Amino acid sequence: MGMLSIDKFEMKNDVKIDEIMEKVMDKDRLFLKLKDIAHFLGVDVATIYIYDEFRKELILWCSYGLDKASWGTRIPISRGLVGKCAREMRPISVKEPYRHPDFYYVPGSGEEKYQSFLAIPIVKNGDLLGVFVVQTIEMKFFLSHEIKFIWANAEKFITEIFSFLKQKNKKGGGEW
Repeated sequence: MGMLSIDKFEMKNDVKIDEIMEKVMDKDRLFLKLKDIAHFLGVDVATIYIYDEFRKELILWCSYGLDKASWGTRIPISRGLVGKCAREMRPISVKEPYRHPDFYYVPGSGEEKYQSFLAIPIVKNGDLLGVFVVQTIEMKFFLSHEIKFIWANAEKFITEIFSFLKQKNKKGGGEW
């Protein structure tokens, strides 16, 4: 069973899925929801990456805290801390992420100022859907209980986003 291919997937009427997503998933509304989550969790950044199985890439779909110019950036699953999280399908917590050997800088994102990084894979029925990332300016290492707290408080929102994307994709005749 495949997953959403944001750029390459074409509907029966030849409309690209990312054009549909722009209409049905207003990124400005998503940005405001990510902002609310970031404030509630006490973090400076909250980002959603969507996994494009066809191209084996993670798409920086929307972020509160990173520059909007970075939205839509594609990162090969083989690169970066986000890719490591996706490949290993486990949370990755890092202090001073820019010093980590797996760090991958997204030009124009403004992420160089963030001292802490936590990526949590979004998995449903064993399939990777994407990655949820939080970052802080203050240096810290997210401990197990903090990771559980962050996920417990963000899970409903994050799974709703992916359910929404899945429904819209299925209505268009695609596979998730």
